[in-house]
Amino acid sequence: MIRNNNPLSRKGLAGGNNPGQSTHRGSHIGGSVEQAVKELRDRPLDWSYFAFPWGEEGTHLEMSDGPREWQDEINGYIQQQLDDPNTRHNPIRIAVRSGHGIGKSAEVGILTNWGMSTCVDARIVITANTDGQLRSKTSPEVGKWFNMSVTSNAFDKEVSIIRSKLKDHAQNWKLEYIPWSERNPEAFQGLHNLYKRIIVVMDEASAIPDIIWETIEGALTDEHTQIIWIAFGNPTRNNGRFAECWGKHRKLWKTWSIDSRTVPGTNKELIQQWEDTYGADSDFFKVRVRGLPPRVSTMQLIGTDLVERAKENTAQSFIVDPVIWGLDIARFGDDRTVLAIRQGFDARTHKMFAFDNVSTPDLVGWLGEKINSEHPDAVFIDMGNTGGAVFDLLQKLGHDCVIPVWFGSKPDGDIDGIRVLNKRTEMYLRARSWLQNPMAAIPHTQELTDDLINVQYGYYGDQVTMMLEKKDDMKARGLASPDFGDAFALTFAYAVQPKNKIAKHLRERAGAQHIEQIKTDYDRYADQ
Repeated sequence: MIRNNNPLSRKGLAGGNNPGQSTHRGSHIGGSVEQAVKELRDRPLDWSYFAFPWGEEGTHLEMSDGPREWQDEINGYIQQQLDDPNTRHNPIRIAVRSGHGIGKSAEVGILTNWGMSTCVDARIVITANTDGQLRSKTSPEVGKWFNMSVTSNAFDKEVSIIRSKLKDHAQNWKLEYIPWSERNPEAFQGLHNLYKRIIVVMDEASAIPDIIWETIEGALTDEHTQIIWIAFGNPTRNNGRFAECWGKHRKLWKTWSIDSRTVPGTNKELIQQWEDTYGADSDFFKVRVRGLPPRVSTMQLIGTDLVERAKENTAQSFIVDPVIWGLDIARFGDDRTVLAIRQGFDARTHKMFAFDNVSTPDLVGWLGEKINSEHPDAVFIDMGNTGGAVFDLLQKLGHDCVIPVWFGSKPDGDIDGIRVLNKRTEMYLRARSWLQNPMAAIPHTQELTDDLINVQYGYYGDQVTMMLEKKDDMKARGLASPDFGDAFALTFAYAVQPKNKIAKHLRERAGAQHIEQIKTDYDRYADQ
């Protein structure tokens, strides 16, 4: 766990004071506190260690030596964005889906206290489902952190608002608790705060309707302004704007998924009772503990448990396993061109590559150089959109490892006794069979995870032949185009044998007789 040995949290103030070690808790802003207010204006991580009485006897924090690890990560991310001149005035969007008890109210208190304490006329809005929830739960928790802060006496703290005690600033320097209402989205339109700071916090964001998200989005347009928008929630829905932070809007949002089992201070005995009662893959446990959305539907093709296990497995492959590339070509708009690389049961060691708006010549040039240097056994290319041009040019350059794949073409045959409609369905079913192997390892890439667990299936008119939903249908459900999932699935387009160069290398190491036995007895794809 990250604590006071975090390099960011140990940066000293000008003059040698260390914000993580200061014991000055004056009744007014002055001395080292005044210095910290200036020095830590753009440093919420450092502020979180300086401003609160971690480990001090007789305080709420006497048993704690600092924020929790995930809180450090979020505060550190904001600090890094503000430290970079290229990003400090871009809206910082953060979405956190989690189980219960992780300390999100504490993070709201820490972050908003930094926001108010270090920027004159900062404007902060916290919203939740009801006025009652804001008054009885959110406001007392945030107020507790303001009371513990070194700047406590600088603010008047009321149930519905926290504001500066300076009369000339009391109307503009404030934190407001505003319950959302679909009938009154205009309450969020006055968030402009040019050249200063705006922070918007959504609590239980999964339940907040799209119109409120859209209204807030439209209001956060001030230039040269620090804008931080952070959404917390249990992922109780698999659609809506909160879910889309991990879906079609994932390029805009920095996301965290936090499992209650991994956070200190949660009731592990109760969590174990829930797991024993409902099961780790039940919707209740996924939403309330694991911080994962409920199943998209009963027609989910690839189980979340398979994907999560493959993310934790140790990556390992054998030299006899062919190296296979899958290239999904972007069609238009927000789609991305993605290259996935797999060797046997290892899809993690060789990272995935993604390109936005890459031209065909640039893509072919990059691929050609990479093929020349890495010598893959097969490169399966999606022939949709400009895939045909990419394939033709690579062939003309002499790369005989490239193989065309048409997603809508006929499959090779039934998969595990299942009749499938087309090649794309076949590839995903082969990918599912691969994921069922306990050796399968995939990268910790959120886009790939989302694409694999979100794809649904149905049946053709005969009610026997399986078919995957189309990309356009996934987009209509608020999901991103499954570019990462399709690139990964392409590595299962056809069975691939190792090239002679690998057999030759093995022959030199192990002897011709052993190699002949491997070639005779070892069929990497026999079970697929």
